[in-house]
Amino acid sequence: MQGHRTFEWAVAALVAAAGLVGLVLCWPIVFPLDDAYITLHNARVLLEGVDRGFGVPALVGATSPVHLALVAGLGLILDLPLASYLLNLAATILYGVGLARLAFWVQPSRRIAAGLVALGLSAAHVPYHLFNGLETGLAMAAVTWALVLALSGSRFLLPLLCGLMPFIRPELAVPAGALLVWRTWKQRNTMDRIAVDFALAALTAAPWLLWSWIATGSVTPLTASAKRAFFAEELYPFWFKLKIALIFTVQSGVGAFLLAALFVRRMSIGVPVLLSLVVILLMFAVTFPGGLFHNFYRYCYPLLPIGLLGWGIATRDSRGMRWAFGALAAIYVVIGFNTWPHVAGGRRFTAELDEAARWSREHLPAGARILIHDAGYFAWATPFALFDIVGLKTPSSIADHRRWTLPSRAQERHVAVHEIARRSRVSHAVILNDEFWGDLADDLRRHGWGLRPLREPPSHGYVVYELTPPAS
Repeated sequence: MQGHRTFEWAVAALVAAAGLVGLVLCWPIVFPLDDAYITLHNARVLLEGVDRGFGVPALVGATSPVHLALVAGLGLILDLPLASYLLNLAATILYGVGLARLAFWVQPSRRIAAGLVALGLSAAHVPYHLFNGLETGLAMAAVTWALVLALSGSRFLLPLLCGLMPFIRPELAVPAGALLVWRTWKQRNTMDRIAVDFALAALTAAPWLLWSWIATGSVTPLTASAKRAFFAEELYPFWFKLKIALIFTVQSGVGAFLLAALFVRRMSIGVPVLLSLVVILLMFAVTFPGGLFHNFYRYCYPLLPIGLLGWGIATRDSRGMRWAFGALAAIYVVIGFNTWPHVAGGRRFTAELDEAARWSREHLPAGARILIHDAGYFAWATPFALFDIVGLKTPSSIADHRRWTLPSRAQERHVAVHEIARRSRVSHAVILNDEFWGDLADDLRRHGWGLRPLREPPSHGYVVYELTPPAS
């Protein structure tokens, strides 16, 4: 046991050292995803008490109330980007230590256990997502520690964590609920323990439920509703959506790990864990299969600890599976190196956003009202009134997409875009000139809007348009 604790401390120290070295080498802090800047903007709104860009509460546009609160809390003493990075680092340390404890719980071989931890921290897109400025690393840590606490029979910590998990990421309500029901069944003859479990879970859930309800009028984040309505995938045939979801899960780099999840059935927690895995994948398949691809498959990665647990069990009793695990490790070392260009690409993407924001501050009038689809960086870096086409930060847009975009499988999205622009009385638009988002400019032209490019990047980037509304 002492050796295991030493290994956990070593993992924590190595992750901390790597994170601090990365901080120095990559200074100033740049996050690769626009959504990370929605979090920074929301944290600033929470601290200042006013949203000058969107005029909505801080929790609107936030998927993770827990992550937002932690960033804002650290922001009381630190610059917000640094606070977000250090929170990512702390979550990565928690995740790494949890993996170490999970690996040694099921795997007596130190070599295999070390390999599980190394892969869990470095395979495929894992490093990218651990430091993406969002709650992904915190979600991965939460799932890992839920598995650890369930296996170890934790009396109080597991129900406390289960109450918190849905507010780290909403789909984590599935494993949290499954583990609580599993505990209830195990303790079915001790009603006092069942009552304590649910009381503890309610204790950690209640503040977040109350905050969400007061701030947004909903106990679940509006972000998922906004994306489902805008991308409009729900009405496609089920088998087509399931195929897309499975393809993206395999492509994500998580799929090969999840193949071993079947071995989890050998453990006492097998049923709730496997059921949670199936339910989450089906939820995405039914409502938003393309979401599994978004932002380099980030929604797949909280499922990785389940696959790692499966591999730990599989390699425990089978030499053949140990060889398979070795091959998997070798393959993922190569894949991991091939994902580093995404990090550089993300920094270039944010640099383009920064340049577009700087240009807009210098050239647009102070009273400009901007229609936008990547709502984070402009909210963080400009003083303008902003209106989010997708609906993450402008909830009124969701109703338009539910009326026009969703029922038509996006064929009538142009009507929703026009209605949002008309109602918001926008004077400008900032639109990425790629194959998908660039269509938004055509959507506006289709309804008689005049678009005059004021800023046109020489290559892939954000075009700033001056808008002229259609004749009434």
